[in-house]
Amino acid sequence: MFGLYPDNGEVFQIVDPLIRNQPPTTAKDHLGVTNRLWVVNDSSVISKIIGLMGPKPIFIADGHHRYETGLAYANNLREEGRLYDDEAPANFCLMMLVGMSDPGLLILPTHRLVSGLASINSVSLKDALVKHFEIVDTFDNSEDCWERVQLEDSQSVLGFGTVSDGKWTVVRLTDESIMGTVAPDQSADWRSLAVSILHKVVLEKLIPPKSTYFYPKIVTGLVLHSLKKD
Repeated sequence: MFGLYPDNGEVFQIVDPLIRNQPPTTAKDHLGVTNRLWVVNDSSVISKIIGLMGPKPIFIADGHHRYETGLAYANNLREEGRLYDDEAPANFCLMMLVGMSDPGLLILPTHRLVSGLASINSVSLKDALVKHFEIVDTFDNSEDCWERVQLEDSQSVLGFGTVSDGKWTVVRLTDESIMGTVAPDQSADWRSLAVSILHKVVLEKLIPPKSTYFYPKIVTGLVLHSLKKD
């Protein structure tokens, strides 16, 4: 699992001196990303980290299904009387924890493919969106479209590609009040996210038919958690 926690760098400052001069174990994945793993077994350092992490909330950024599977497994063992105490291995799950302010954290968008709308082209798309969005620009390729989205640097700007005419359209949300209408139970921060706008205003409301991608992905198997008592 990939977890995020609020941090100003104090946790990593404790670990950094220990790993700076220690050679890591390395592994390269199929995308060519090199993963480096350092082992810290200094009990005093581990205690300091536990003290700092104890009161912090952890947000599961990726792998919530693994958490749910681990929770179901532990509950099943408990019902069967095989979860012998609070320290039983099944009560714990491995998790990669990254500070939200870590400069190495990269959050990329996850694209959406919508099928069954063969009649949709750039013109009809604009007609469907014009009530709540303004058209920023239209392009003939995805590269120019993505460059414009990055240039705008705003959660209220979205890019759409229509297969029928090969056009790419960049739009900007102008009716900000609509998110309060379609998602009244969500927080203002949640309603301001591009993926929330896409799903609630466009996919669910205007063109009815995994929100983020955290990079790099952590290689499975770097660390193993035994479910045996010893």
